[in-house]
Amino acid sequence: PPLAVRAIDATGAGDVFGAALAASARAPWTLTQRIDFACLVAGITVTRPGGASGAPRLDELVPWLRAHPEAAEPGRYDYLADALEHPDGARLLA
Repeated sequence: PPLAVRAIDATGAGDVFGAALAASARAPWTLTQRIDFACLVAGITVTRPGGASGAPRLDELVPWLRAHPEAAEPGRYDYLADALEHPDGARLLA
């Protein structure tokens, strides 16, 4: 399911979704987790002006989720926090 966010600019959301899904191909996540990751990245993107140029960096994802707990079901992104906060976590998506 999509994130519960207020969209500012949906330009490029599909492109960002596709890029995030492709970037997650090497991560040891299930397909559902990879789709959730892409939904998260695209969902954050639409909350910012500038279309795809508003896509978040990896280091922004977990802090954004913590600042907006109402945007997703509890526990939905626990796998992401575990992966990205690990010292080698960013390598999953490199």
